[in-house]
Amino acid sequence: MGYGEQGAGGAIPGGATLHFDVEVVSINEDAPPEPNIFADIDTNKDNKLDKDEVAAYFKGMGQDVVPPELWEREDADKDGFISWTEFSGPKGDV
Repeated sequence: MGYGEQGAGGAIPGGATLHFDVEVVSINEDAPPEPNIFADIDTNKDNKLDKDEVAAYFKGMGQDVVPPELWEREDADKDGFISWTEFSGPKGDV
């Protein structure tokens, strides 16, 4: 999903699933607080994300297209918005 339908050149085909092995070297108890990406995307501060807000966030990150499967996965109740509860990304310390 990371590279979408277009893939990454000849190295990673479109729609490929990537698997990574990660080794934890150490744990720092003084880690910085988790960012609140939901608040960053929710520009009108109505506590729900609409398609325009999500598209603007992706555009700001240098991506012109929001992966269609993102909306299908995140909008669990299919009301056309992504609520705080539905959002699976970092939401900071609640």
